[in-house]
Amino acid sequence: MANLSAQSIDDLDKKNGFNQFQFGDHISQWDSYVKLTEFKFTDPNTKVYHYTGNCCQKLFWYDIAGIFLTFHKDELVVIEIVFEKGKSRQYCDERLVEIMKNLVALYGEPHSVETPETGSPTPCLMWMGQKVILIVTHTRNYDSSCVTDIEIYNMKYFEKQYNLTTDF
Repeated sequence: MANLSAQSIDDLDKKNGFNQFQFGDHISQWDSYVKLTEFKFTDPNTKVYHYTGNCCQKLFWYDIAGIFLTFHKDELVVIEIVFEKGKSRQYCDERLVEIMKNLVALYGEPHSVETPETGSPTPCLMWMGQKVILIVTHTRNYDSSCVTDIEIYNMKYFEKQYNLTTDF
């Protein structure tokens, strides 16, 4: 089982990424382990790749459906971990609670918490460091299935992408 190795959001900032992936990594470092997706950004310098290597088959005892790496100008700026689709509302809710418990144990209380809505991706939990922002997004589908993912952003890219400042 892969796990997040940091013990606080400050440690995640120091790692500057997740597991073996570090923000600023050049695409050439991952060429033999990634496949370009069809997802298109309005900025042609930003591309999303599906990681095809052997890292991280499970996280917090839950199967991972895929890891997606976003590169801007050939540098890694976003790491997205997508869990297998949940088949029932009960399973989905239990998994979200367990993911939350594990992340709280690693990083402390999140900066924000939202209740998932049916039919649209909801950023449920957010941890913000100085260099890294971690967001758990949960989508409840109308058929009672769900999709949960963890998105880890390079803070500078996040601020530019969403035209935000993250000072609280």
